[in-house]
Order: sequence, then C-alpha cells, then structure tokens
Amino acid sequence: MTQEKFWIQKTSKLIKDKPNLLAIRSWKIIRKENPKKLLDIGCGRSRDIVYFANKGILVDASDISKNRIESVKSYVKHKKIENINFIVTDTKDLKIKKNYYDVIYSHLSLHYFDEKTLNRILNRIYKGLKKEGFLFLKWKSMDDPEFGVGKKIDKRTFDNNGHIKSFFDIEYSKRLLKKFKIFRIRRSSGKYQGHKLTSKYIEVFARR
Repeated sequence: MTQEKFWIQKTSKLIKDKPNLLAIRSWKIIRKENPKKLLDIGCGRSRDIVYFANKGILVDASDISKNRIESVKSYVKHKKIENINFIVTDTKDLKIKKNYYDVIYSHLSLHYFDEKTLNRILNRIYKGLKKEGFLFLKWKSMDDPEFGVGKKIDKRTFDNNGHIKSFFDIEYSKRLLKKFKIFRIRRSSGKYQGHKLTSKYIEVFARR
C-alpha cells in the first residue's frame, strides 16, 4: 500500500474541535513577530490552518490526500475564510519557494519518510524560510508504542504494509536540524484521534 492510498482510505471528516496544542504553542511564540505567510505541511483534516488563518496569516496548506483537502476546503468555504491556499501533493514532491515563508509548520507529517528523503525535505524547508523564520514540528518519538511495528528499514524506520514511519529522539532530531537554530525541544505525549494507547512525541521549535 502506498502512502497516498493509506491516507485516501482514512476518514476525511473534519475534526471540529480545538486546534492542536502545537499550533497554540506556536502562536504564542510568533504573535509578536507579526508573521504574514505560513506553510502547513501535511495539514490533514485538523483545524490548525483555520486557527492560523483566523490570526490574519496567509496560509498555504499542503496534503497528499485530495479527499482530506476537499473536506477542509468545504469547511473553509462555509466559514468564508479566504486567506488559505490548498496544495494537493506528496510532501516529498512539495515545491517550496525560497526565502518566502515566515513560518513553516508540521504537525505529525514529517515522520513518514526515511532519513535520506527527510533530509531533502528539511533542506527545502530551510531554504523556504525567510531569515529568522520559524519552524515548528512534531513527530513520533522512539518511545512511542508503534516503534518497531512492521518490517525494519533501519533502526528508526519501519514499513508496515507499505506505510513507512520513522521515529525520533532528541539527539537525532538535533542532528537532522543542525542547520536550524533550535530554541526549544521537548518530549510530549497524548492520545491522538481516538487511539487507545498514549502516543509519544518530540516537539521542535526552531528558527532559520
């Protein structure tokens, strides 16, 4: 199963609750900076892009699933929110304008790649940020219950029936993001989208 097929099969119903905590934490940091442009990579069906758009930011929202994009787009149209632009594409193929964004945001969307592919994506993200621009991301920790599920690709990456997922710790995150100026990195946990087990995460707050 490809990543695209995996997400197409997932529900496209919009999550009609509060934005993710990462979005709220991010806004508390950037609100005094008056950011103009934000890229949400792998926006899925969350309310984060609506949250940022309602703060007056021009949001580019990308996702691999057309179904999920259409679900969020319908909600945005109903609410007459005009400052969101949608992009349907696989993240590994996402083209990012150089020196363009004040903020790039990724909530649980960058752990679906092996290290080589992820490095290419992170390099594009770095170039896409303006000087002193912000990167906020959250990805699965190696302490997560799903760690080790599926066929082992490397010590951090596993293929579960075509659905690839990588896992991170703080040191590995720092190494991957060595170009960036990390000003906060933390472990977090929570039950996500009705999962029975408590998921474990690494959150990174950085600037170019």
